[in-house]
Amino acid sequence: MYRIKNVSISFTGDNLGLPVTSSSGTRYSLPMNVRLSASYENRWDRHSLAAAVEGQAYFGGLPAGGCSVGAEYGFNSIAALRAGYHYGSNKNGLPSYASIGAGLSMFGITVDAAYLIAPARSAMHNTFMVGIGYRF
Repeated sequence: MYRIKNVSISFTGDNLGLPVTSSSGTRYSLPMNVRLSASYENRWDRHSLAAAVEGQAYFGGLPAGGCSVGAEYGFNSIAALRAGYHYGSNKNGLPSYASIGAGLSMFGITVDAAYLIAPARSAMHNTFMVGIGYRF
């Protein structure tokens, strides 16, 4: 990751490795992907506002790509409201969808929730996610 004041830029690669073998002996290639991301965050008093954009490329099968944009408003490092959009190629099994969410953080415990807004024919339709974590 590279950071200049309020701007962060990162480049990541996932699943860059050898194929895996199942217990039955079938070999599968990992769905390799790379991502390039940029974000901006500004804080004033007890408020924060952040925005990010990310481009993805997938390899190891049918080549595919996608991009995501999102924004977050935070208050006092305790509560956050989020919204975003992910564009994907349905022909490669990467659906497009919008998302809204919220998060709370107190005493190191974080609770995040998100709802995905996708077309009825999409596998992401009516998806609701909740995450609970602890920050050391």
